[in-house]
Amino acid sequence: MLRVAHSPKSRRDRFLLCLACLVEDSSLEDARRLLADPTNNVTKAIWDGRFAGGQWPNHYLGGLIHEEDSPGNFILRERDGRVEYVIYDAQGAEAVLSSWIPAQVK
Repeated sequence: MLRVAHSPKSRRDRFLLCLACLVEDSSLEDARRLLADPTNNVTKAIWDGRFAGGQWPNHYLGGLIHEEDSPGNFILRERDGRVEYVIYDAQGAEAVLSSWIPAQVK
């Protein structure tokens, strides 16, 4: 069941894109850690302002956007030596929004 909302799709996409920018070049484990507690890596002012404090509504299913393979949410996965940031549209179809080779651990 889809939830009807008045928020524009572009706003949700902007939140998902901001998340992708936050974790690019990270390993899968680091990306998950960053998304779980991003205030370790950005100032609270930036997190609250640009990233809206991490409280992004999922207008497709209700609740908040989180890592899950369902409409309006995202997942991180490893494929062919790359980390992929995958988002899901209203019908649950996936789209790879960003893909990167993780930085080497030093």
